[in-house]
Amino acid sequence: MIVSVFTPVGIVVATSTSDCFYEFMETEDGNVLTPIKMNGLPHTHIFWGRYSFTFNCLNQYSYESDLLPKLRELTKKWDTIPPVTDFMPYLKKLFVDSHIQVIGIMAAYDKDGNGALTPFVYQILGENIRRINLDNEGNINYNCVYLEKKPHIGKLLQQTKLRNGELWEDNPAINLRCDLYSIQKSIDLCRFMLRTSDYVENVNSASYDDPLKADVSIITCDNIETKTMNI
Repeated sequence: MIVSVFTPVGIVVATSTSDCFYEFMETEDGNVLTPIKMNGLPHTHIFWGRYSFTFNCLNQYSYESDLLPKLRELTKKWDTIPPVTDFMPYLKKLFVDSHIQVIGIMAAYDKDGNGALTPFVYQILGENIRRINLDNEGNINYNCVYLEKKPHIGKLLQQTKLRNGELWEDNPAINLRCDLYSIQKSIDLCRFMLRTSDYVENVNSASYDDPLKADVSIITCDNIETKTMNI
């Protein structure tokens, strides 16, 4: 799972340091899937010190080991740093041509068409890439997005319908005022999302207070900071 909170003071992107893969094992009773939990695999790549890309691989059986080399090779196309709006189509082409399946967030501050320094947040779902921090009128918006391989948090926070006897009742979405959030509050919300997702996936065996680490990126107009945090 990847969580991103974009606010007037900066953008926070976080994902668990732990990945789960599966291996087919032959037994006397047939083939079984054995989980392999791996910590410490890369989840973040910074382009030119300016554009932050946080990703999770969708392949449940192997790590996309050629992803980072391909990302580094991609940057060699330019002698100077391209605008993020020019760079994103090339990133999409890389994913399409290489059949790389990831979910991710690209976050950056860059100049817009008027030369003003502006936040850019892109959602990446495989080959589907779109900017998500603009409203329908083209104005910057502030919000939270969570990308999941399995929809756990979405069921808790998004608008849903609940059945009550023969009736379906609307359950409104939770109102998140990300336009008021600080960086610390954004990290706190990411912490809640990641911990809750991990707990729901392991509800029968885990405690909510079990140790959990996250790779966190903090993107502001002045700097990009990446760190691993106990959450």
